[in-house]
Amino acid sequence: MDYVAGNPAINVETSYTYDPYDYLTISERKTDSKGRDQLFQYSYPKNMISQTLDPTGTYQAMVAANMISPLIELKETISGTQTRRIKQNYAKFNSGNLLLPVSVDNQNLNMASYTTVNYTNYDVYANLIEQQKPNGYRKTIKWDNAGEMLMASIDNADNTEFYFEGFEGLSGANVVSGGAHTGNKYVSSYTVTWSRPNLRNYVISYWYLSNNQWKYKAEQAYSGPSITLTGGSGYDDIRIYPADAQMTTYTYEPLAGITSSTDAKGIVTYYEYDNFQHLKCIKDQTGNIIKAFDYHYKWQ
Repeated sequence: MDYVAGNPAINVETSYTYDPYDYLTISERKTDSKGRDQLFQYSYPKNMISQTLDPTGTYQAMVAANMISPLIELKETISGTQTRRIKQNYAKFNSGNLLLPVSVDNQNLNMASYTTVNYTNYDVYANLIEQQKPNGYRKTIKWDNAGEMLMASIDNADNTEFYFEGFEGLSGANVVSGGAHTGNKYVSSYTVTWSRPNLRNYVISYWYLSNNQWKYKAEQAYSGPSITLTGGSGYDDIRIYPADAQMTTYTYEPLAGITSSTDAKGIVTYYEYDNFQHLKCIKDQTGNIIKAFDYHYKWQ
């Protein structure tokens, strides 16, 4: 029952219909005491097959892999008129080994259907690494080598149009552990080797160690194919991307969580944890505490 002060109460009755075999919800109907009838209809992979809406065999492959519950389509009807339709399309990635969302379509009332987003690329761990809006705006995500930690997020660039190195996964004579700008590692010397994939204007930025202090080398033009970093005794968080793009990067502590985030302007936020891997405080790039957390443990 819905009730608004000063107005008569409105009774709402909700009923559900389920598939008799897999018990998935196939419809939800809400009827109120004023005669308003709202119907939601849900479609799943096997419904796409039965409606012959599976030209690539993607939904057949999903059913064969027992992926029967992903919601593919939602239709909303009010008093017999369709008001909304949302469809999440799936496709085969990684030579057919991954069955994942490829796009989302929307339709309002009797207007033409339109695509709101395309998911254009995934890694071998099924992590989304690139998506694109119909207007061409792209967003790219970089994960660590194990596909577990988000390392970078880039707006207005695809997955070939950026470079990032934080040295966390590297080892070698010039790799230093401890005292890094972010994370745990940095290098004492470094030559970037990366060629521009196209004629867009690119910029490079990085942090360098000078007199035991980390300093920011702001964006400067990068034409490639290589550049030797100078000006310090250590280097960290090297970023190259199109001049009209924005990059945010992250570092993590195993079993704890994110330890730093560096935004598009090079401003860093640090996260520290206690001995129980609980977030203890958040600091700005000068070490000032922005927020602190206090935990009270009850011991038995």
